[in-house]
Amino acid sequence: MQPGTYHEQQRRQHELRALATTDAWRPRVIGVASAGAGLGTTAYFSDEESFTDNRLEAGTLALNVEQKVVRINQDGIGPDELRYFHDDDANGEAHVPEEIEIVDAKPGDEYEFCWHVEIEGNPGFAKVCFDADEQTGYEAGNVSADDLHNVDDNDDMVTIGEAANATATLKLADETEVVIYENGLNGLFGALGSCIAVPAGEEEFCHQPGEPVELCVEIEIPTDVGNELQGAVSTFGVNFHAEQCRHNDLGSFLGQEADTAVGEGFLTVEESFAQSSMTARGRFGAGGGPQTWEVGIWESTQTDDETDYAWQDGETVPFSFEYDADADESTFDLDGAVVTASGGEPQGRMGIMAKADDATIEVENLELVDDAGTSISLVGPDGVTATNDGSGRDLRYLVANTSPALLADGFTLTGDVTVTLGSDYDTDAEEGVAFDVVIE
Repeated sequence: MQPGTYHEQQRRQHELRALATTDAWRPRVIGVASAGAGLGTTAYFSDEESFTDNRLEAGTLALNVEQKVVRINQDGIGPDELRYFHDDDANGEAHVPEEIEIVDAKPGDEYEFCWHVEIEGNPGFAKVCFDADEQTGYEAGNVSADDLHNVDDNDDMVTIGEAANATATLKLADETEVVIYENGLNGLFGALGSCIAVPAGEEEFCHQPGEPVELCVEIEIPTDVGNELQGAVSTFGVNFHAEQCRHNDLGSFLGQEADTAVGEGFLTVEESFAQSSMTARGRFGAGGGPQTWEVGIWESTQTDDETDYAWQDGETVPFSFEYDADADESTFDLDGAVVTASGGEPQGRMGIMAKADDATIEVENLELVDDAGTSISLVGPDGVTATNDGSGRDLRYLVANTSPALLADGFTLTGDVTVTLGSDYDTDAEEGVAFDVVIE
């Protein structure tokens, strides 16, 4: 398939994708058939079949979200608590169809807000995005350090996001509760600012109709926060979006995509890689033969770690490259032959380099996921092949235009590789056929 054709198909798919917070469509076909033997005065046998009242009917997808204030603890005397909860329903829930307003937050206050999320019509993905605006009391024009005890400078004042702690919990359809975030409120705003998927289960993101989930956020302002919080204002919008699962993938829905392209020559040269933060290589050999190793990995010089592997001519085997940001460590696994090296933090793009001399190497079925297991869609070719039946080596590559932000928290690249030797392949060659995973 030509690259231009592929991208044109991708563009059309994006144009046709049903993205909305209310509805989307995917047709289903309903046919009514009838058949009967002919009766009449002629001597001929006859028959007739007809299909009548055929129609194409659009399916539906709807996203229903209910917003609730579940709990406010202002010691029974705060204006926000009294506004949302009265004496007769203090243990109930306040359903809030519009914005939630908290106007008198103080140290020791606690809040819990929940959103009941349900997909109707057809299975669908859901995501939530927060749009927060944080101001200190000074930035909001409410107060200055000169007015406050024990606050020396306006720069010492803090926002509610900086002062408060937050816990986000997801209650699944089976009543299982999963904590998905527990840290500062600022961090939650940051995580949700770029949108996150609302899981349907512990490892499932496609919501089935009639199986609601509930996202709850608890906010607590510690009692050791002082006057530096006075007058602070926090406003945030919460937006939910849904999109059908069918003919779709989670990475595209979340906007996590990386364009890919294939080329000829050395990857790092042709694509002007600024540097290689990590390289992993699998090269053909029998394990312990003339090659000193078949699987290796290195950050700057060959090799930080290496091992033997016995390739089988014509056999397709899996591989993976994983970067663990917490450990700052890269791991390359070729069909169970594993090597590791410190470092590998991505600085930009990544690619696959394929080399073949009197052989063919096919790297295919590439898939990329982030540290949370969410797919990063590869928009373009998902593999590269190098093949040669003459002099010299065929050098081919695939480059994925990823960004540091997309991969900074860690990622895993997986795929399949097949080596097929030609009749004139030199079995004593140390690197007659090989492939590299290169991280810029």
